[in-house]
Amino acid sequence: MKHKYNILLASCLLMIGISCSAPRHTIVTLPANHIDSTTAKGLVYYLPQSVCRITINVLQVSTIPGPYHAFADKFLGIKNVPHERDTEWMLSDMKVAVVEEPDPAQFYLVTSEKGAISKDLLDRLRSKGISVYTHREMPFISDYNETMDAARGGGLFYTDLSMKDNAVFETDTLYKTILTDSSFVRVPVIKKQETIKTIEERAREASDFLIKIRKRRFRLLTGMDGFYPQDDAIRFGTGELDKLEQSYLSLFIGKTITDTIRLNFIHIPVMGQSLEQTRLFEFSPTEGINARTGSDRIVSLMLKKTGVTNQLANYSRQNNRFPAGVVYYRIPDVAEMEIQVDGMAVLRDRISVYQYGTVVACPVNY
Repeated sequence: MKHKYNILLASCLLMIGISCSAPRHTIVTLPANHIDSTTAKGLVYYLPQSVCRITINVLQVSTIPGPYHAFADKFLGIKNVPHERDTEWMLSDMKVAVVEEPDPAQFYLVTSEKGAISKDLLDRLRSKGISVYTHREMPFISDYNETMDAARGGGLFYTDLSMKDNAVFETDTLYKTILTDSSFVRVPVIKKQETIKTIEERAREASDFLIKIRKRRFRLLTGMDGFYPQDDAIRFGTGELDKLEQSYLSLFIGKTITDTIRLNFIHIPVMGQSLEQTRLFEFSPTEGINARTGSDRIVSLMLKKTGVTNQLANYSRQNNRFPAGVVYYRIPDVAEMEIQVDGMAVLRDRISVYQYGTVVACPVNY
């Protein structure tokens, strides 16, 4: 009997202690759309929403035939060089970054019978890892719009076509007959005529120069000129000869130029959805972005909620029920994210999405 009396006495003392430690002022948290903004007083805060910032690089690989491509086999013995311009498109780097923005559907007003509410209330929550913000501490606001950085257009790809003049002057000696008093006299007349070289002649000069470059490099590396340069000098010399060789070799075998087109998109996940499939753009490997040739590939974003916060359904905020002494925050759910091309995943990741999570109440003393 005495043991039961002690337990009852301890229980009474505990209840008295809890009552004495209860907050003297009760707070009430209401959604912003449930209050009259002209008369309401208190502290406004909001919960963040997740925003996906998607960056995809598309490579435009252009093959430009050289001006002397028709003579690559004849003068250099190089076969199968490109004879026509060709462009190929392919996907390159992909990145999805998740940033936070104010959720327009999750603004709240905290009121108290005491009157003013200090933002220290939210500071204590943030110190515990709970994401709640006022207008003074708002997270990153994305200004990302759907944009496309255009690739480089046309231009001059070959300017150094020969080490010699494109035109030559030919001297012809003509004779003019002049009648004198007693006879006819042939008088020589020198005539200079400018002649433009044919493309085959220019190709011949370029191929001869290529052979000279290779011979010069061989003599430099083997010391056939009677001296052998030091390491730094020979590296510099052979490097410059390599550049010159590649420049003239491209006149026959062509150039491959790669431009990067950067596509930027934003996607805001929708609350209440468990699966989202969003088309980003279409592209064709031969015609480019949004070519709409009938053989386009569709690039899309897929988000699938994993439901790790479903177990908190019983603790979620109930509509039209706002108990006193709590503030609301949201626990994000995890989503499986994929960038897909025609339904096949080319990038996979797991991201946290606030909109897929659950809004729960947190008891606070104020």
